[in-house]
Amino acid sequence: MSHVRILNTVFNSPWAIDRPWLGSIFQILHSRMFAAEQDAPGADAATAPIFAGGRGARGGQFRAARWGKAGRTSLVNHSARIHAEAARRCGDDSNTFYKIVQEEESKLEAGQILHVFGSGILGKHLSSMDEMCAGGLSVDRLQATLKDARADDKVSAIVLHLDTPGGICYGMQETAALVRQIREEKTIVAFCDSLTASAGIWCTCAAEQFYITPSADVGSVGVYSALVDYSEWCAKQGIKVELIKDGTYKGAGYPGTAITEEQRAKIQADVLQCSAAFKGDVRAGRKGISDETMQGQCFMGKSAVGAKLADHLVMDLEAVLADVATII
Repeated sequence: MSHVRILNTVFNSPWAIDRPWLGSIFQILHSRMFAAEQDAPGADAATAPIFAGGRGARGGQFRAARWGKAGRTSLVNHSARIHAEAARRCGDDSNTFYKIVQEEESKLEAGQILHVFGSGILGKHLSSMDEMCAGGLSVDRLQATLKDARADDKVSAIVLHLDTPGGICYGMQETAALVRQIREEKTIVAFCDSLTASAGIWCTCAAEQFYITPSADVGSVGVYSALVDYSEWCAKQGIKVELIKDGTYKGAGYPGTAITEEQRAKIQADVLQCSAAFKGDVRAGRKGISDETMQGQCFMGKSAVGAKLADHLVMDLEAVLADVATII
């Protein structure tokens, strides 16, 4: 495991993620890196929501399903039907499976609703292993799917459904811009039935409408970086860390060294710059939202509608699809 890369990402990058999650990540890192000397308090408990499939981290799931009308009124999941048919006919050959799917999808009529569902911690340039085993949700995959939907003449509407506590800031501003661009050409709405927080809201705030279930949470608008000063701990262990460097900000946050006021001010400025972009996108997409709503807190169901983070209270995805079908 690359501890250097992980530490750099956690401690030297701005995050747009719901508050408990980055704390849990830090506790796990602490226990892994320093277990020989001292355990992080609550490390075992912190592991549970990440590896046991807690809200916003169900194994990095991602899927896009095509829905369309069957007859005059009812909606059906065309993708489920096509995939089942392809699995039956492919003879366990993956190339044949995807060929059948493409052929059958090409036969579908126009006016489709694409349901894009993603679950996990949002990140940039994630590998398939990061997604499948580490609970990641690739912003690159999300963007590619949205671009394909925008270019597909048979897709008239998109339901963007993210189950995520948020994630790293990289790629989120660009995703919000992509949603705004799509909105000029097609209907695009957002839906939450679990947790859509922080970077998740950043991605979805530009959607035309936001649907939420009564027990779901949205919000956590804001950005932060975690700073950990291990200098006193190292001193107690008889460890002295010296950095041979060029530049006031080079090596800021290196384990075992104290963080200077200049370094702290630079990190604060970076957080504020990133947060300003985040809040600017939210204000542009969610008209009438107040500064008090964007202080890092989440809102549940009806309260989210009252805070203007969501527009409609619904019971399930089917209600969203039915409503969208009436406007395309």
